[in-house]
Amino acid sequence: MSKLEVREVFRLPQRKQFVIAGVVAEGVMREGMNALVWLDGGAYWSIPVLSVEFIDRLLVTESLIGLVCAEQDTSDAATCQELCPFGTVIEVRE
Repeated sequence: MSKLEVREVFRLPQRKQFVIAGVVAEGVMREGMNALVWLDGGAYWSIPVLSVEFIDRLLVTESLIGLVCAEQDTSDAATCQELCPFGTVIEVRE
C-alpha cells in the first residue's frame, strides 16, 4: 500500500481526465493502481490510475506526483477535490 498527501485536484478537459496531485507519503505509485478516496460510512471510491506524472512548477519548491485518472463524468474532478482537500492522505493500492 502507498499513500499520497493531496495538494490539489484539477481537470484535463481536452483529454477527459483529471489529476490528483500531491506528495508521496509512503510507498511507490505506478499506473494500474487504484486511488482510494474514502466516503462517509466507511465506503470508498476506487479510482483507476492511468499514469503517474511528475509535476514541477517554477514558483513552488516541492515537486508533486500526479495520478492521472479517467473521467466518467465532468464533475469527477470537482467531487474528488471536495472529498480530498489540501493535506488529505489517500491510499493507493494494486
